[in-house]
Amino acid sequence: MQAPGQAPVKTIGLHQHPETLFPSIGLPAETGGPGAGGSAVNVALPAGTGDASWLRAFHAIVPPLLRRFRPQILVSQLSQPARPALGRFASREQRRRQ
Repeated sequence: MQAPGQAPVKTIGLHQHPETLFPSIGLPAETGGPGAGGSAVNVALPAGTGDASWLRAFHAIVPPLLRRFRPQILVSQLSQPARPALGRFASREQRRRQ
């Protein structure tokens, strides 16, 4: 259920910090475009983040946001760049699907 004044879509991203990864977008301060403030939550994690740290960040941030936002539809994209030079997480995609 959408609260008054709330953007109808929310994007939550857990990704490598943009200062260490091209194209340098997804800073925590980037919370949505013009007229859509609060529609994006960027969790920028350091290069080398492993399974336990990624899952800790996920569980601390995503479930509370979903409880507040109460989406009618949830779309999940779990991926990691195929080429290691594009991303330096030490976590495994299979682990993040749990």
